[in-house]
Amino acid sequence: MNDYLESQSRSHWEYDSIYVGRQPVFDAGLKLNGYELFYRSDSKAPTALFQDAEQATLNVIQSAYVAPFIDIKDNNFIMVNFSFQALETRAPYALPPGNTVIKLSGHADKSPTRIKYLQNLKDEGYTLALDGGIMECARWKDYMDICIVDALDPHVRQIMNRADRIRQAGLTLMAKRVEDQDNFHILKNAGFSLFQGFFFQKPETVKGTNLSTHQIMRLKILQVLQQMDPDLNKLAELLEKEVSLAYRILRYVNSAHFSTPVKIKSIRHALSYIGINQLKTLLEVFLIRGMTPSSKPSELPFTSALRGRFLELASRTRPDLARESDSFFLLGLLSLLDAIFDMPMHKVLESLPLDEDIRKALCQEPSPYLPWLQLAIGFEEAHWSKVDKLVEKLSLDPIATAKNYSKGLMWTKDFFSLHT
Repeated sequence: MNDYLESQSRSHWEYDSIYVGRQPVFDAGLKLNGYELFYRSDSKAPTALFQDAEQATLNVIQSAYVAPFIDIKDNNFIMVNFSFQALETRAPYALPPGNTVIKLSGHADKSPTRIKYLQNLKDEGYTLALDGGIMECARWKDYMDICIVDALDPHVRQIMNRADRIRQAGLTLMAKRVEDQDNFHILKNAGFSLFQGFFFQKPETVKGTNLSTHQIMRLKILQVLQQMDPDLNKLAELLEKEVSLAYRILRYVNSAHFSTPVKIKSIRHALSYIGINQLKTLLEVFLIRGMTPSSKPSELPFTSALRGRFLELASRTRPDLARESDSFFLLGLLSLLDAIFDMPMHKVLESLPLDEDIRKALCQEPSPYLPWLQLAIGFEEAHWSKVDKLVEKLSLDPIATAKNYSKGLMWTKDFFSLHT
């Protein structure tokens, strides 16, 4: 990236209110394959779209370089939307080839010049995706790599019947707006191999689902942590039965977070050395991550932790709520337990001594905490009009809120990188 683009994007990030959202894209095995970036710079704008689509896309590129939204590893990709007209500006070349999917949308004529632009991008190592319906994919099949289909299209059944020909032509089929597990399985069986939507945050209906002994033990630890004055002796006793958690605690004490190496004599000693506030945050995230079955996408514990950290930071900007920020962290952290356990939320929460208002919010019932949880979800869904209304309702500053979401993402990425 050239110096000019970097300097422009840094100043843009530092001084403007930037709303950037990212939505995961999974393969059929629920392995994370990449993220699509969504952008809105003006918190007062009525929609997430600019009148100038090309300028919007360029702003995505600029802000993404300095915000923590690009994290290319394990061959994961980033997907950014462009119009066909934007190809003439060479804007896609500002993104790294090899790990970038250029998502094109809308109808366009197959002019020789346009075809040449597409071929040049492919030659440079970019992947091309078309989000314009099955008929458009058929028209452009010789130049595209991915065909994107809307799972909520009322004619999706007919589309799936035609999609097989697109797949036989060598294109990967991707479904967007996949909202539930049933829809995911239907599309998967129809030959789709990439999926975007919030189905992974929804519990899968499994008859007779029971918690494993391992999950019950970790819920007991979480239960102790929610007490007004957690009993460190009881906590140490439980952790001694959870070797992997005990190991993580000892490893943390020996990390760069502590300047003076300490010879730890026991788990109880380690817990008292860390301190209860830091210990609660550390263990709560470890527990959510550890309770997530291997069959579930890793995005679930990551999103849970991100929600928690974002809500903790956002609540601190309200003087009347600053002392309760740990409650907001817990709210976000526990908000996907139903998807993690494939159980109704009210059932999972039965064993946890939670504040009644937090419990209601987690069950999507009216509560002072519910708008805060909806705010975190609004960022995930890039539902900017919803975010605007909630920011105003909660008396938050839009610029600080946007930056706190970015800070939350940085913290979560660092935490998961350090504690893998």
